[in-house]
Amino acid sequence: MKGHLLGVFLVILVGLFGGATGPVERFAFQAGLTPLSINAARLLISTILILAFAAFRRPDALVVERPELPGHILNGAVGIGVTYVATNIAFVRIPVGLAMMLFYLAPFWVMIAARLFWKEPVTPLQAGCLLLALTGTWIAVGGIGGNRPDLFGTLCAVAGGMGYACYILSGRYGVGRKEPFKAYIQAFLWGLLVVSAAALVTGEARTLLQTTARGWISLVVLALVCTLGVYGLLMASLRFIPGSVASIVSMSEIAFAAGWAWLLFREIPSPEVVRGGLLIIVSVLLLGFGKRKAGPRDRGPAPENAVFSRPSS
Repeated sequence: MKGHLLGVFLVILVGLFGGATGPVERFAFQAGLTPLSINAARLLISTILILAFAAFRRPDALVVERPELPGHILNGAVGIGVTYVATNIAFVRIPVGLAMMLFYLAPFWVMIAARLFWKEPVTPLQAGCLLLALTGTWIAVGGIGGNRPDLFGTLCAVAGGMGYACYILSGRYGVGRKEPFKAYIQAFLWGLLVVSAAALVTGEARTLLQTTARGWISLVVLALVCTLGVYGLLMASLRFIPGSVASIVSMSEIAFAAGWAWLLFREIPSPEVVRGGLLIIVSVLLLGFGKRKAGPRDRGPAPENAVFSRPSS
């Protein structure tokens, strides 16, 4: 029982630290950085530490066979690169709580892709959850008389969730199926290379040389707390509780994100965002419970098994 409570507590910390991602990225943005430069630096700091850990504990995770290379590059470019950069743009253009809710549509993109490309059946419960989530999304973005948020920011939040869905699918069907830890290492490495290349080509990398101490503090917090801290706590929690439980408890990140945004920016979600967000949360919870009841067929090693066994958005 104590172990279970400890596991739940660790996942709540995951929500607390992960929920701070959006506000911290806003501080970095206010310090003159851009989404590409923010995530290039964030990934550089994180990847150096992850590679050092792998070199000491799992050096085999650094070696990739040639046939697997395209899968790792795609996983890094989309699963890490698109997820991080798109959600970063969303966090600075639309309310943090709304961005997190739209990001949490990721399980439904997984479900749709699994049906289209791997012919996985869609149960009536899953179809109902998808309809409920889409209804919540429509309400949250102002479909019923509300003030519509920035369109580009909204699309970026959705794109971030789609990027993370690719990360999950890579774990379930691709390079992460046999060796999740190697896939995680390689995703960060290739994500770093792709995002850094984009920052250099666009010239946005120069902002790293022009930012203030506040900007660099934000980057260090993003890398150590919101990235490595989240992943480390999540992995530690899985020693005490099942991934299905962790994925559900980690949805506290939505509440923490809204709480951080209110505390730091006095950002209060609109009634439409609250109502729509509740529908999205309920739909994801129902989807998670449905998978839990489905049995061993839907289970697998982290990071592929749960709705949110993830490297942080």
